[in-house]
Amino acid sequence: MMEFVGKGIYLSREGNLNLGLETVNMESVDVEVVKIFANNLVYILHTGSLMHDGGRRYGYNVRNLGKMVSREKIAIATVLNEEVITPINLQKYLEDERIGIFSVGAYKPGERWKSSHRWAMITDLGIMAKMTEDQLLVWVNSLSTLKPVRGAKVTLISRNNQTLLEGFTDSNGLAKFSATREAIGDFDPFFIVASHEKDLSFIELSRNRLSFSDFEVGGNPYLLDGYTAFLYTDRGVYRPGENAHLVSIVREPEMIVPASFPLRVEVWGPQDQMLYEFRKETNEQGGCEFEVHLPSYIRTGRYTAKAFLGKKNEIGRTSFGVEEFMPDRIKVKMETDSAAYSIGQRVPVRVEAVNLFGPPAAGRRSEVKYVIEQMSFSAPEWKHFTFRDGNKKFDKQSRDAGSARLDENGRRTFYISLPEGLSPPSGLKCVLTATVFEPGGRSVTARHGFDVHAYSHYAGLRRLKEGYLELDEPVELEFIILDKNKQVAPGRECEVSFYQIVYQNVLRRTGRRGYRYVSERQEKLVESFRLTSKKRAERFTVTPDDYGRYRAEIRDRNSNSSSSMTFYVSGWGYAPWAMEKPERLELDLDKPSYRPGETAKVQIRAPFSGKLILTVEKEKVVDHRVLMMEENTATLEIPVSSDYKPNVYLSASVIRSTSSLEQHAPVRAYGAVPLLVDCGDNRHTLNIDVPTEVRPERPLKIDFTVEGKRKSHYITIAAVDEGILQLTNFQTPDAFDFFFSKKRLAVESYDLYSAILPEVEKATTPKSPSGGLAEEERRKRLIPIAVKRVKPVALWSGLLKTDSRGRGSVSLDVPQFNGTLRVMALSFSGEQFGSARKDVIVREPIVLTPTYPRFISSDDEFLIPVSVFNGTGRKDRFTVTL
Repeated sequence: MMEFVGKGIYLSREGNLNLGLETVNMESVDVEVVKIFANNLVYILHTGSLMHDGGRRYGYNVRNLGKMVSREKIAIATVLNEEVITPINLQKYLEDERIGIFSVGAYKPGERWKSSHRWAMITDLGIMAKMTEDQLLVWVNSLSTLKPVRGAKVTLISRNNQTLLEGFTDSNGLAKFSATREAIGDFDPFFIVASHEKDLSFIELSRNRLSFSDFEVGGNPYLLDGYTAFLYTDRGVYRPGENAHLVSIVREPEMIVPASFPLRVEVWGPQDQMLYEFRKETNEQGGCEFEVHLPSYIRTGRYTAKAFLGKKNEIGRTSFGVEEFMPDRIKVKMETDSAAYSIGQRVPVRVEAVNLFGPPAAGRRSEVKYVIEQMSFSAPEWKHFTFRDGNKKFDKQSRDAGSARLDENGRRTFYISLPEGLSPPSGLKCVLTATVFEPGGRSVTARHGFDVHAYSHYAGLRRLKEGYLELDEPVELEFIILDKNKQVAPGRECEVSFYQIVYQNVLRRTGRRGYRYVSERQEKLVESFRLTSKKRAERFTVTPDDYGRYRAEIRDRNSNSSSSMTFYVSGWGYAPWAMEKPERLELDLDKPSYRPGETAKVQIRAPFSGKLILTVEKEKVVDHRVLMMEENTATLEIPVSSDYKPNVYLSASVIRSTSSLEQHAPVRAYGAVPLLVDCGDNRHTLNIDVPTEVRPERPLKIDFTVEGKRKSHYITIAAVDEGILQLTNFQTPDAFDFFFSKKRLAVESYDLYSAILPEVEKATTPKSPSGGLAEEERRKRLIPIAVKRVKPVALWSGLLKTDSRGRGSVSLDVPQFNGTLRVMALSFSGEQFGSARKDVIVREPIVLTPTYPRFISSDDEFLIPVSVFNGTGRKDRFTVTL
């Protein structure tokens, strides 16, 4: 075999300029080197990727893109059946400036079809870019010295070779482009070129994008400009022939209410075709409602309502289902005697099912299943202590508790046995699911959970002093032992162990062509000793004797429960936690959230020292900092503005010089962390007043009040059969959660640092890595039943307006129906929103619930079970007539 090492293309011109060629059982190779003319770069990128295609596709015409500078045979110091990496030095093909683009091909002598190719771009220009729909920031720094390159020409080029943006870097090596949307237009940005004097470098946007999937960057999109709309319906699923009620609330950035304008709504069907189009003016609070008629012949499936400003500018959407459904008629709940049990115990689990109009669901078939999974033990009085040992592992266990019929009271007790011998990191939790089946086969499921104690006692641990530690400075810790009832347990014998965490650096192969610099974690025992617990928390100290990462562990010797925590000894900023994740940058904020006007402190922990580029990102980069980290830790203060609601991201990269780089070591580490801003002043309190029970075919009066400022608010109220809402797990709409939910990372980041080729000096035999990842997903299903005999109950108020004090009322006519209505209200005014819900039981004194077969044919005979529920409070005889 014969392959070039690495997937990158960039070689620092200050390095040794070696390409590594990996071979097995080959004594020599023929090497051809072609220097590429720079003006052919666009053509090459159009033909394929320099990073991933390795030049293989260009062997037939690569000489047309430049000039041949060398053909020679290179000897290989082969070892039988071993992988050998041989350096191919490009120095002798360079002119004095040590720059250029080269195509290097290696061929097996006499069998040229057995070959490998690699592009190599020799440069000193390192590029990092941040790009949004209307902004582009490009930093150009020297790869060898990290100094900013002033006066570098930066060009954004489209896929069809058009110059879209052009500018020069300032004294900080930054070229900043604003309002780029108009300049880019309909063109597709393809790559960024930086040139300075005779040096040239570039990044291909599709190939050099940084992935932030390992960081907490999910959420809803930012509102870049224009408008956004929250769309909601009165329920999640409808039958053919019904009307869907749709409401839209429109806001501009910063929650500004727009002036009235015509809103256009499109409804798209399950086959991605537009079925309806509506137009309506928004009111003075940006709201409007639509009624969507779903004809009886409409196709079942998922439908999407989209709101537009103009013809193409979509500003919001929501979805709903159309199904031939039957509403649930029962509600299931379950309970246990205790909120906590110990391993080895036999636990009684009581299941109860009631009809949604009140009486028990007697005689129904039921089943119970359960899962045991890990959770963290905690105690309110000891909330600053950790009761978890991260070195222990536990895989969840799934089990079946059996099935049985409910008794005349709609109840049944199941028994589950908790296994013995479990040793989790902390506590455990048992999650149960109880499913009750109706006579026709449909089912309703409920969930319940309780704590499981694998230990009779729990060891708690905490540090008394926050912050970062100095070398040889004693670390003062405090421990407490609690029993499983969270009471202090004195007299327990404990063992303390103090470890230093070190990493053994290993070069591992990542696929056929690449290698990655990784590390294996090891723990070195520094000291250990025994303590006895008291009636109060007791202190002890451990002393780190070197820089780096440490783990302190305390273990209750009798129960074997343990707790541990890690911390860093950083001295004047140095801490070799570096190699656990060589390309990952850790950013830690001092608080979980901030109020506007506060100052956030962020600690950056890098695998190495270097140049830090930190950006504050919303829908665009709103601030940035650049500084040299002399060691590999730094703390920065970020003033929190009200404009940062609901969150911004702190995104950071640390780059280091290629002149002092270990072989295969990463050049850049990066990371991001969300900075959350408190938005509680944007939620107002909405109260609704309804009776607990009403009769069918009677009015349901609903009074509502919006607390806070005395002004008018808009409000919608829906009263929907809980049996319908259970089908899709429909949640009460909440505009606050939409407008002020966490936003996802919007700024795209690019750089060339992960595509820098490794410096190769001698032959080496790489090792192969292994790993895996598993993920489970669950989905909820609807069962389509073509039945029209049960009419869905969903009452709708329309868009209402309160008086100037925020008060109002509405009366809804309840039809013939027995069940539970969920009353859901949503209010909005300006930048404030509210949501509320209450349940109302609807029933007659006497209720009949027949169960019909799902399918019948002509000449069939069948029995129909009919349940009679007597709610009169007295015994009597009843006659049922079909």
